[in-house]
Amino acid sequence: IVVRGASTNERLAIGTAGQALKVNSAGNGLEYGPGGGVLQTKHAIFQNTQRIGQSFADITNMDITITVGTTAGVANKVLLMPVISMSNNAYGGLRMTRTTSGSTSIVNAIGNAAGNRAQTFSWTEHHNNHIIKNLTTSFLDSPGAGTHQYKVQAGSPYDSSYYIDINRTLSDDNYSYTGRVCSTFTIMEVLP
Repeated sequence: IVVRGASTNERLAIGTAGQALKVNSAGNGLEYGPGGGVLQTKHAIFQNTQRIGQSFADITNMDITITVGTTAGVANKVLLMPVISMSNNAYGGLRMTRTTSGSTSIVNAIGNAAGNRAQTFSWTEHHNNHIIKNLTTSFLDSPGAGTHQYKVQAGSPYDSSYYIDINRTLSDDNYSYTGRVCSTFTIMEVLP
């Protein structure tokens, strides 16, 4: 590649493996550095049904393990995209967890702590026995290089009589006006 230098045309030097050519931050020259892009995609689907009660619990099959690498010495990121189909008889929410080297934490795709309020990426209450809600978020996580296990959890923490039904209506009537659906979880390792 030939570029215009200060006063003459010059051959552009070759960067190192894994780098991309881009405009510098001043906007007046070219440089090599990490480029944007998706390195790997993993996907999970849950097509059955599940009832989850008061305590937050893992949603069946919404569980993906990914090994994250580095690009030009910088740890890549992970884009998390759950789409959970649910109904509930009262109140309930969703959150994600990440387990790294045996230590589990709640992914920071949650609201701020405020009194007794549950910290979730989505919260809903019951409106109709025949409605299934699709609750979703997208979050760019920075877990660092290494192997990480992500899970999606549901819970209805206020009262032991409250529950969430995954992939079905609350009534789950056996008629053509009632549906069964699926939930999905897609994650991507992306360049920083």
